[in-house]
Amino acid sequence: MDFSFPIESKEGHKYIIHLSEQSLDIFGIPQKEDVCIYNITLALKNGVTKTNNVSTLNRIAKIILDFIDNNNVILYFYCSPSDDIIFNTKKAISPQAYRSRLFTTLFNRISKTGKKDYRHFRFVIETDEDDLYNHFICEKKDIHVIENIENSYLEFKNP
Repeated sequence: MDFSFPIESKEGHKYIIHLSEQSLDIFGIPQKEDVCIYNITLALKNGVTKTNNVSTLNRIAKIILDFIDNNNVILYFYCSPSDDIIFNTKKAISPQAYRSRLFTTLFNRISKTGKKDYRHFRFVIETDEDDLYNHFICEKKDIHVIENIENSYLEFKNP
């Protein structure tokens, strides 16, 4: 089952947060676990924006926290090198590295208000073109699933 949550910033930027269920098989894990993985996609629906206020970012993080609080799920997202959301920083980092840091900081801050004890894992896959920042957020009880995903990836990378 998939879920979508529209959100609009004070400046009129329209986003959609899409949560789509993923099979554990795509991560190399047999579907025997009592938990589902949901992929999070954040899409800007009206053009390119140069700013995102903290209020909007906190609302996005709160929607995601409410979803994980009320469902037995592991959340997965990756930060792409897309340039649809422009950022201002004095540091020379890639758009995906910036997004990775931003959403990690946001979720770590807001998850303290959640109903459960969450863990956040980040795997950076280095490629010749762009590094891929993959993130998993789960309850403490589901850490073994993330460890299995990480081991599966390492086995694939280093056969």
